[in-house]
Amino acid sequence: MSTLVEKYYTPELEEFYPGFEYEYLQLVNGVAKWKKDSFGRVVTSISTLKYLFDNGVRVKHLDHEDIESLGWYSGRLQGLNEDSFTLNDNQLYWQDNQFIQIYNWNSTIIFEGIIKNKSELRRLMKQLRI
Repeated sequence: MSTLVEKYYTPELEEFYPGFEYEYLQLVNGVAKWKKDSFGRVVTSISTLKYLFDNGVRVKHLDHEDIESLGWYSGRLQGLNEDSFTLNDNQLYWQDNQFIQIYNWNSTIIFEGIIKNKSELRRLMKQLRI
């Protein structure tokens, strides 16, 4: 069973790349509200990024919903561990809400490491051609 972690975290500047999903605080009619965005769509300068960090930026930690939204089927549907997922012939095992192992069709580990958010998993899947 996965351990409980905060739903959001403050990203490091180095985590930002085109397509990276995040939320930032925006003042609407005097009320601060979180607004979803992706890097490269609106943010075009370092000064704008600095503004985001000064005023509030956060990223949602990877969760079951994120993994499933990228096409992975939960092992729960097959009576398996709730932290195992299948996509095509690949298996993904998710531990402690960020450590991931991905195995290919012949049970060879093709990735093992920390994935903190949905954007990172999407990028990894593209690199692994999943």
